[in-house]
Amino acid sequence: MIILTHITSLHCLRHLGAEAVAQLPRHDFATLGEPFDTPSEAIDRYIGFCNSFGVEPGALHLLYPHGKHPAKCAYIRAHETRKLPSASLVKLADGVYASSPELLFCQLASWGSIYDAIYLAYELCGTYLHPTNESIPLSKRRAFTTKAKLDAFITSRGRFHGKTTALRAAALVRERSASHMESAFAMLFGLPCKLGGLGFPEFEMNWEVRIPKGMQASVGRSKITVDICWPSKKVAFEYDSMQHHNTVEQVAIDTSKRNVLMILNYNVVSFAGMQLRDKSAVLHSAEALTKALGHRSNPRGKDYLKKRHQLEWTAFKDGASIFASKPNARSRRLNPERLVIESRINAE
Repeated sequence: MIILTHITSLHCLRHLGAEAVAQLPRHDFATLGEPFDTPSEAIDRYIGFCNSFGVEPGALHLLYPHGKHPAKCAYIRAHETRKLPSASLVKLADGVYASSPELLFCQLASWGSIYDAIYLAYELCGTYLHPTNESIPLSKRRAFTTKAKLDAFITSRGRFHGKTTALRAAALVRERSASHMESAFAMLFGLPCKLGGLGFPEFEMNWEVRIPKGMQASVGRSKITVDICWPSKKVAFEYDSMQHHNTVEQVAIDTSKRNVLMILNYNVVSFAGMQLRDKSAVLHSAEALTKALGHRSNPRGKDYLKKRHQLEWTAFKDGASIFASKPNARSRRLNPERLVIESRINAE
């Protein structure tokens, strides 16, 4: 038996997708009766699991009860724990368990900065999908977890390293983000000024705006989903990625959508993916939202610009976060020296 944990668990859960993970059985750490594999057996079991589910093997982090730490292995980073809340583990396959989304968030909260923790919380509470599942309609997509579940798990776990950061990040995240870029803008708009954000008032992500019945026939729909919305202020923000909004058909759909929103007296601010290289474009969008919301940001302190830069670098720069889906210089130092697949090749 092996228990995948930390980055290894995150990597596997991402590959399987939230919809699949939600259907997997949960287990208690204290009641697992199977013996733990030796390091060599653990590597073989992990690679076998990866081959069966089409997961690319990566660095191997394993969880063990306190006092059952295995012999040191160059290809495994072992982690120990005394006890965990109920339903802390997800069963991926026979003999293969993994940290649940709530547990791995607690485990990883102290690994990077507060911005990294918030970045991860947005993904776990969002509906980012593995590419093979992109056909699932937005309304039916699942999140790995929710703010309420994160808060409950963090509280029930008692004391652990990184608890303060975990609680802080969970409190600042918004649910239902559908992409990393939506999360990036949500972090910029929603984080307080002391963290380099703009401190905009509470907003909703992927909010459904209901269309009056008298308009539904002409519009051809009963509702419109807005990326980021302030319903009480009737202000909407739309991010048009280059990947999904670059066809003639999609441009027509986007234009129709915004026209309907304006008829409903919404103030719509749009941002195109190709504008990301222009820092002034992000600033102009923020200024437009500030005016539309009637909000006055009041950043104070000499460190504001430094924190703003760190926020933007972590959230907007592709792969900059320590929890980015692709390994980078920051994440590699947290993992064993080599990928476990190399140990298997070298052993044969």
